[in-house]
Amino acid sequence: MLSSAIGVSLQRGSATAAAFVPVCGSKTVGTGGDYATLTAAFADLNANGVSCQVILELKDNYTSAGEAFPLQLNQVAGASAANTITIRPQAGATGLTITTTAIGTFYLNGADFVIFDGRPGGVGSAKELTIENTQTPGGLTLDFFNSASNNTVQYCKLKGSNQFENGGVIYFSGFQSPVLTGGAVNK
Repeated sequence: MLSSAIGVSLQRGSATAAAFVPVCGSKTVGTGGDYATLTAAFADLNANGVSCQVILELKDNYTSAGEAFPLQLNQVAGASAANTITIRPQAGATGLTITTTAIGTFYLNGADFVIFDGRPGGVGSAKELTIENTQTPGGLTLDFFNSASNNTVQYCKLKGSNQFENGGVIYFSGFQSPVLTGGAVNK
């Protein structure tokens, strides 16, 4: 079975391959949304890539109870400075929390151009998204590894309980010398 990079199904013999359809545009996450969970959204992004800017908006009914942690986003085909992947609350959503007691909350495995934005609808200055890991002694809240770069965390509340000298709430590994600008950008 074959699939093309432009989303066309190809047929070989009697087997037909599923179409490769990159993700594009705003998608809602939560009950009744485009995706029920971030786990499902990340699986789609990891498998199909992006063809434009993607905004994953957490609905006001979103809870992290149904997630499979850690939430891992790999290097996404098509992601770039113009085709970013944003995770944020939907306009009007308040007090959202993504939390786990697993070893990690978010793993960005070579993922680039990912934006965590705690502002509902991406406007204003309200911090309505908390990302938390309560595993002790060593849970990671955000783990950027395998050269994950050009990622931004803004207007989010980050909480963790990592007690190891070589760990932390935010952890950078697998690449050289991250540069932090204002403590918010990973380049």
